Amino acid sequence: MKILKTLFFIISFLGFGILLESCTYNSNINTSINLSNVVYDGLVYDVICGEATLIGVVEETPNIEIPSKIEIEGNKNYFIPVKAIKENAFKGFDELKNVKMTNSIYSIERCAFYRCYNLESVELSNNISKIEDYTFYECYKLKNISIPNNVTSIGNYAFYSCNSLKNISIPNKVEYLGKNALLSNNFQFNEYENGLYLGNNINPYRVFVKTSVEDIGTIKIHNDTKIICDYAFRKCSIRSMEIPNDIIYICEHAFDFCDTLTFNSYDNAQYLGNDDNKYLVLVKIIDNNILEMKIHDNTRYIFNNVFLGMQKLKSIIISDSVKYISKSAFESCTGLENINIPSNVVYIGEKAFMACSNLKAVVLPNGIKEIENNTFNSCRNLNDIVIPNSVTRIGYGAFESCYALTKIIIPNSVNKIESRAFCGCFYLTDISIPNSITCIEKNVFDSCENLEKIIIPNSVIRIEDGAFMGCSSLKNVILPNSLIIIGERAFSYCINLKSIIIPNSVRIIEWGMIYDNYALEKIYYLGSDNEWSNIDINIEADMSYDRVTFYYYSEKKPSIEGNYWHYDDIGNIIEW
Repeated sequence: MKILKTLFFIISFLGFGILLESCTYNSNINTSINLSNVVYDGLVYDVICGEATLIGVVEETPNIEIPSKIEIEGNKNYFIPVKAIKENAFKGFDELKNVKMTNSIYSIERCAFYRCYNLESVELSNNISKIEDYTFYECYKLKNISIPNNVTSIGNYAFYSCNSLKNISIPNKVEYLGKNALLSNNFQFNEYENGLYLGNNINPYRVFVKTSVEDIGTIKIHNDTKIICDYAFRKCSIRSMEIPNDIIYICEHAFDFCDTLTFNSYDNAQYLGNDDNKYLVLVKIIDNNILEMKIHDNTRYIFNNVFLGMQKLKSIIISDSVKYISKSAFESCTGLENINIPSNVVYIGEKAFMACSNLKAVVLPNGIKEIENNTFNSCRNLNDIVIPNSVTRIGYGAFESCYALTKIIIPNSVNKIESRAFCGCFYLTDISIPNSITCIEKNVFDSCENLEKIIIPNSVIRIEDGAFMGCSSLKNVILPNSLIIIGERAFSYCINLKSIIIPNSVRIIEWGMIYDNYALEKIYYLGSDNEWSNIDINIEADMSYDRVTFYYYSEKKPSIEGNYWHYDDIGNIIEW
């Protein structure tokens, strides 16, 4: 039996500390205990503010049952709920055959069961909403799995080459399929007029996977179909097709190799649809050198890459009927200065407006739930963006290198801001992070050189690597009392930063937090020198602290010598 990282985990287990600071970000969790690399029944967990994430195992075993809660050693009456499975948690575990998990789990991160070649059966939590990229990639022997009804998206290569999986039900809430998410040879499909489908008992035809014959001529996709898979028409000499009116997602490579397909033309564009609406889906442009264009009034769906790289395009009218704008639809339309996104739009794909370098203002409609990865990346002249209260997530690099953006209001509905979301927004001066955010992810505000003020709410428990790196206009930073972890170089190269207040809730400060901050003079710690000494921080290896004076908090004037401070009645810092 192969032993994986056993020594590391056992050493970590013997040396872990219990952190006793309260966490206020989740009022439903009545615990203040935080742990790292905790071993419980052979599984290894990290715990932050009363919620456990499974990160690995001590030793491989064929059968794993993930509990709903774990005990704290030495206290048999105290339990911590298990909420998530970490990225790569079981990656490449050859001996793993069966996995069961309880409904306490809300998140399974990407690659969690990547290349578990002998995995046969998985019982998923009913509370997960996404199956992330590569989750069951090349799990060749996987036979039994039921996708929970709450799942809304299945990521890239999620079930790629799961060739033993014959029966799979796609719930009615699934609205997104990543690249080759369901690419497998042995599914038992539902058939309809030369098409092979996957679905569920209520709608067997929800996903059109591929054609059943090569020489097909004409195909009518079932009226109940909502999604068309990648390479659905590969190797078939199709000449015409009918797409149902209620289609909600067409994968990026759905129409690849459709060289013989006949389109419906209108105003320099080619469309697909059905007998009732021939212009349902805008598929491609005939002349890429046009200056202006009007999309047909009946169009509901703008396909991937339609206007990609059309640098001369200056004006476009999107009809009010449009609901879906797909990946890279307007990417690198450098001549486009303004665009009116209709109020009916509910989905805008990744990179949809990326590198539209002259785009100046955008109002997002109220139906948008997520701003996808890199949606406005490198829109260098974008100076005005309105984010509606419907948005819950701002994706990776969504506004990266939007140089002209000076201010942005993030609504309280947003509960996740992903890495690099505002990286390189040079002229951003002011931003308020909503109290729905618990983690400031890697490089979110990296190189926001004119950011003068940042309000970090008491919901934030983690500031990740490089989050504020290179924010050279920051002068004073107050960290929230909820904070536990400060990542590597979180505030490095903030060359004008003079003072920082660190709460006594912090337990881990990783290397280089203040690296190369030559103007930094004082660190005010909201605790005693003994509490500071208990923080996991390697000061000896980080010379940045040598030039800084530390002040420790004391409500009353201390009777002993040292550097101490307190707040006065109006909240000003007073040094004793």
